[in-house]
Amino acid sequence: VLGAALYQPGHRSDVRAVALSNDDTAVAACAGGELKVWNLQSGHCFRSLASGYGVCCAFVPGDKYIVVGTKQGQLQLVDVAAAEMVGNFDAHEGSVWALAMRPDGKGFVTAGADKEVKFWEYGAEKTESGATQLTLSVAKAVTMEDDVLAVSFSPDGKFLALALLDTTVKVFQAETMKFFLSLYGHRLPVLCLDISTDSTLLVTGSADKNVKVWGLDFGDCHKSMFAHQDNVMAVKFVPRTHYFFSGGKDKIIKMWDADKFVQITTIRAHYSEVWCMAISKSGDLLVSGSHDRSVRVWNRTEEHVYIEEERQKELDLLLEAPENTSGPALDGGAVGGEESAPVAKETKESQDACDRIMEALDRCAQHPDEGSSALQNAILLDMTPDAFFRHTLRKVRSNQLEPALMQLPFDYVTALLTRLESAGKGGADAELMARAALVVVRLHHSRLSTTASALPLLRSLRASTKRALQERCDQAGYNLAALRAIRRRLNDDELTIPSVP
Repeated sequence: VLGAALYQPGHRSDVRAVALSNDDTAVAACAGGELKVWNLQSGHCFRSLASGYGVCCAFVPGDKYIVVGTKQGQLQLVDVAAAEMVGNFDAHEGSVWALAMRPDGKGFVTAGADKEVKFWEYGAEKTESGATQLTLSVAKAVTMEDDVLAVSFSPDGKFLALALLDTTVKVFQAETMKFFLSLYGHRLPVLCLDISTDSTLLVTGSADKNVKVWGLDFGDCHKSMFAHQDNVMAVKFVPRTHYFFSGGKDKIIKMWDADKFVQITTIRAHYSEVWCMAISKSGDLLVSGSHDRSVRVWNRTEEHVYIEEERQKELDLLLEAPENTSGPALDGGAVGGEESAPVAKETKESQDACDRIMEALDRCAQHPDEGSSALQNAILLDMTPDAFFRHTLRKVRSNQLEPALMQLPFDYVTALLTRLESAGKGGADAELMARAALVVVRLHHSRLSTTASALPLLRSLRASTKRALQERCDQAGYNLAALRAIRRRLNDDELTIPSVP
């Protein structure tokens, strides 16, 4: 069940990595060039700072520091209390794709696009002010045959599992890096993996859309299951059980039983791809990060799940797929009153209307009001940009307007809202401008609400649209009052006309 959605002040790009603190009270999230730390109890962001493009992160034991692995190949050490970066280390020549903490808390391991696996250990150093702060150093580095995409320690600390770009998973003895097992079976590279608490099972998720359950005693594949309609981006075991979650680019999170090899339940989690997940030590909280720029926290409930009922729900959703593919169907409704918009069937007419709207926006942007030429008059049909845009929008059939706007790429949304705000200032076609604005804002509310440049525009658009509609209402009321006055006068004239003998 969705417990919270962390939107505001919100990330400005997709969330690529999340990590829970060791006491399960805070979550760190990396998105683009920023790191945010959120309080799980209140849902508020209490630390935010610039960083590299983070693709993995983890809390250091004690929760005073966070380690971030970046796409530029650096390791960044962040002091949570001071909200500042206290260390920037060149870790890999390529991206730092994965980071895993040692179970004994004495260090961690990183893996990157330079085919190296590095073991890091903690140290202490004096600052210029005389204070002692944490530092990092490389204890050992091992070179693999190919890029390393994912890494995980077994909870007992005996094994280290690595997912390589050549589609194999190799298991080593953690202390000596002596080769132990090689796991073959995936057709495309393994993007994520995790090991159960009892260190007996390994689960892998791949770009071939499958999850596989392996035994760590002999390296045999217990079961291969088709899990998602797109790449499997994250897998996490529930502590002290053989249940695990998988998240994929199909916007869905699924829960599985690794002993019975059955799917337990499906969570339609996000409005876009699920990039990452983290689970609490107790297993009561699951955190997911997505391309829709949100971090969602899922709570375990006491409600019983019946597998037969879940299968029936899946079948029902498959039958209703054309009508229910716009976004996640969240239990209890969407956060903050949001609702999933219905999906319009794409037709040639709606696609043509969408193309005309985009072409009009491009023409208006290329030929603004300043300066008039014969070429501009020809392109804009001897109209101002605002008048030309209103003319284009009027030519779209009323029943095709909403389907056309639903197919509009998000790159054009801000330009459309800006043009609607400008074209509607004079009160012309106020109802049409307001309808188009309402459709676009309803469809893209979650992304617009986390885009800093869009918020002032939305406030201005709201004020101008409200003013234009109020003027129309006043005009209609004035005309209605005039018609009533004329009717009364006609009635009075009929009463005073003498009858003809």
